[in-house]
Amino acid sequence: MKNLYTICLLLLCIPLKCFSQHSISGKVLSDGEKIPYALLHLKQSNLTVYTDSLGEFKLDYINANETLTINCMGFEEKKINLNHQKSPLVIELQKNSTVLDEMVIYKYSRSKWKSFFKKPKPHMWRNSISIFEGNAVIVQYKATKDIKFNGIAFITRNNVKGYENKKLRPLIFKDSISAHTSLINNEIHNFYIPQNAMNEQRKVENKTKFEFDHVIEIKEGETLYVGIELVPNKNEVTSERINNHLILACIREVKSPSLQTIIYTQMFQPATDKDSHLLLDPKDLYFELHLLE
Repeated sequence: MKNLYTICLLLLCIPLKCFSQHSISGKVLSDGEKIPYALLHLKQSNLTVYTDSLGEFKLDYINANETLTINCMGFEEKKINLNHQKSPLVIELQKNSTVLDEMVIYKYSRSKWKSFFKKPKPHMWRNSISIFEGNAVIVQYKATKDIKFNGIAFITRNNVKGYENKKLRPLIFKDSISAHTSLINNEIHNFYIPQNAMNEQRKVENKTKFEFDHVIEIKEGETLYVGIELVPNKNEVTSERINNHLILACIREVKSPSLQTIIYTQMFQPATDKDSHLLLDPKDLYFELHLLE
């Protein structure tokens, strides 16, 4: 009888250990500087969380042996097993050497916004792309000539009357999409995006522009990825994100052979994860580059 009691007690302890949960808070830094809006992904629970504007975060109901992956543009990816980790957790990221290698500083006097494809009319978009909070849309472009640029732009609007404040992160990658192939550092911008123009203002377009303090060089034949991410107003990405989304214009052509556009519901997740990628066909994101002459 005593042995039976011991076995039952052990059986009860096993699931308690397997399903034990805890909470942990912390911050993400690099060389002592706080990293705002870094992406933190919990593997087992498949949950994406962002650090706040001060680089801080809190994770609740963490499963035992949960793995946390931290990604941010301009920094190397880092993975941490959260088992036995204690609060506050300080995560140090290493800066990405690729960004430094690609940075070219110029003294230039002439530059302009350049469109590589036909622009949609502001009052009559043939196609549009909608992304929700925590989502990103990225277009792959194979350069047809050597280009030097220090900015990207998109045509945007919101889906409600008036203006909406959006937290947007520009995205630029070379050859592949990952945190360490980013050609720009982590940047978050606030924009007040208007609703689609009406009546006399129908000919006015809203161009969302990002300009950088360095020049990016792309050679003919190289693959460039440009895009934009809608950062959540709250740190955690939940089902409530459907209440906030951004609408972007597509190129006027039905499909361009030099483009391929994908929506990412979870940035930097493996391509084998079907839930994190959505290939848009036949839509392609419209973009402009701020070219140096």
